[in-house]
Amino acid sequence: MNGQSVQHSFQHNPHYYFPDGNIVLVAENDAFRVHGGVLSIHSNIFRDMINIPRPSNDEHIYDNCPIVPLSETADEVRIMLSALYDSISNFKQGRKPLPFSGVAVMLRLGVKYEIDQLRDEAVDRFKQCFPTKLSCFQLLKHESSLPGLRLPSDEVDDSLPIRFSDKRKFSASFHLHTNVA
Repeated sequence: MNGQSVQHSFQHNPHYYFPDGNIVLVAENDAFRVHGGVLSIHSNIFRDMINIPRPSNDEHIYDNCPIVPLSETADEVRIMLSALYDSISNFKQGRKPLPFSGVAVMLRLGVKYEIDQLRDEAVDRFKQCFPTKLSCFQLLKHESSLPGLRLPSDEVDDSLPIRFSDKRKFSASFHLHTNVA
């Protein structure tokens, strides 16, 4: 690199920037210094990304750690890391409801990065809130707080039970038919 050091101007995420982390995930302008082993335990995709040999030049290093750029927003990465670091059990049913957009992120990133526990938890929350029988769904649709999910009433659609009824079709149906912020 012509002997010049590359200066990155990332913001350290206040919750997920660990001094002993060994990899830096970058989303938007946020840097998440995390542990490659934690990511690898939960995701073969992350394991493979971490193990890809990278050039050792300064462009791919930040705070003495390799950089892994992500296409997600910083908020989406924070939600994913919260589930991985703060234990997926914190997100289990019966715990505090999450906004629809947060559960949608769990599902989308769980599928994308093959984090089965994250994906399964999101699907379970949606199934709990969107029964597969329309009559049961209509009873729930007027409640502002559903179990495990905070859902504004304008996001409720009578076709959701049909789209969310089959786990295998769920991620494709979800991705094509909802707007995720």
